Parts: sequence; C-alpha cells; structure tokens
Amino acid sequence: MTGKISWFAELDHLVNRKIRFADNSMVSAAGIGKVLIHRKDGKKASITDVLYVPNMKSNLISIGQLLHKGYTMKMEAQAMIAYDCKNRLILKAPLSKQRTFKININVIEDRYLLSETKGENWLWHQRYEHINFRELNMLSEKRMVQGLPKIKFPSEVCEMCYTEKQTRSSHKAQVPFKATRKCNALFLIKQ
Repeated sequence: MTGKISWFAELDHLVNRKIRFADNSMVSAAGIGKVLIHRKDGKKASITDVLYVPNMKSNLISIGQLLHKGYTMKMEAQAMIAYDCKNRLILKAPLSKQRTFKININVIEDRYLLSETKGENWLWHQRYEHINFRELNMLSEKRMVQGLPKIKFPSEVCEMCYTEKQTRSSHKAQVPFKATRKCNALFLIKQ
C-alpha cells in the first residue's frame, strides 16, 4: 500500500477496497496497480497488486500477501528475509528501533505511464485497442469475452480515436502548374 500516486506505472481506479488495521481503524483504497522498481543488480522489476491509498503517509508491505503469492520469509539475526518461489533472495530488511522492518526500494517514478479512464466502458474500449462501441457491445451480447459487461454507448467521442482515425483530406483535382512542352534537359556529371 502506498499513498504516492506517482509511483504507479499502471493504476486501475475502478478497484475500491476497505483496509482494516490491527487497531480497528479503516482506510479506503482508491485503486490497485503496478509499481516499477530498480533491483540491486540494476535490472527492472515490478510489484503487482499494490493498493493506492490517498493521504497514506507510510508505505506498507503485507507479509500475508507475500505468503499468498508463494514467497517465503525467514526472521533471523534481527532481520526479515524474503525469497521468491524459486528460492531467490528478494529482500532483506533489518529490524528497526520501532520493531518494524524498514525496506529501501528504488522506485521508478514515471508520471507518463499513468493512465486514467472515464469508466468501465472506456476501459474496455482502450483494452481492445479503441474498438468501436458497437463491436464491443456485440462481444458482450454474444459472451465472447469472459468478464466483459454490457457496454453502454457514450455520448462523447474518444479523443484518441478522433485524432488517430481521421481520414486525410483529398488531393486537389487540379494541379496548379502543368508543363506545356517536353523538356530535353541535358545533365553534365563532373568527375
């Protein structure tokens, strides 16, 4: 969980969840997405299913979620160590003075990767490479796509479709200049 929207490479605002903490307080997640990070070996990796919680001051990683995804944890020598399903070291976090584990993650912040949609109809329109809504609706009615809801035709036009699918203006029927005679030009090539 994080409150930093700039960290997300992908963010689905349609997912809303309530999170209850140990002290029985609750916060609301305003989306779920993917965060890109730099690994210590210099390669890029991603953390998926990250909840976006506006106004959250600290970032939290759920050990339960890591276990659910197949990671294993060891707690020894005043540190927590996490391994992936292939037993590769993923993270090592020392125990802090507050008895929590502090992890330093090098996040790749790129605001240009963030995408927002106006609703579920538009989300499906974008997922299918800006297919027109009539065809999207047909896919829904014939149940050709699992999970595709009934699509409502929007009142506005997709800006991307409008600019990218625009036809060119035709060429002029009359050419402003026409040759009146044959030109016998002789070109000399210098060597």
